[in-house]
Amino acid sequence: MELELRINGLIKSLEVAPNESLMAALRKEGYYSVKHGCETGECGACTVLVDDMPRPGCVTLAAQVGGCTLTTVESLGSARKLHPIQEAFVDTGAIQCGFCTAVPAMSNPYKLFYGLLLCCVVKRWHRLVSLALVRTSNRGILDAPR
Repeated sequence: MELELRINGLIKSLEVAPNESLMAALRKEGYYSVKHGCETGECGACTVLVDDMPRPGCVTLAAQVGGCTLTTVESLGSARKLHPIQEAFVDTGAIQCGFCTAVPAMSNPYKLFYGLLLCCVVKRWHRLVSLALVRTSNRGILDAPR
């Protein structure tokens, strides 16, 4: 099946199988920031903004997002010009391996900084960030958005 959508500001046409995950479809197209993690939607490594709302790419079917606007970590900045959230991560020492950074990195610039994040998403974000803290003992990941 063919999907037309906007990925990081560019209109794309993708050929996907009816049962293909959004994560698999995006990685096939070269969006490698969408990581393969738990396959249950819990770890956040595959987080993608779908119409500005964080969604787990591993449990979202690509067919469900036809016509939507997708934003991946690749859109945030470059090595030459970091996005403010990337600068905050560096300034607060919130840098990790990068595998599970998608949730806070994708949630913060679009939702927390602009006050549009829904309560349930905030609770999920804190739970996921807490998991990262348990794994790394890195408090900077909580301090970066402030």
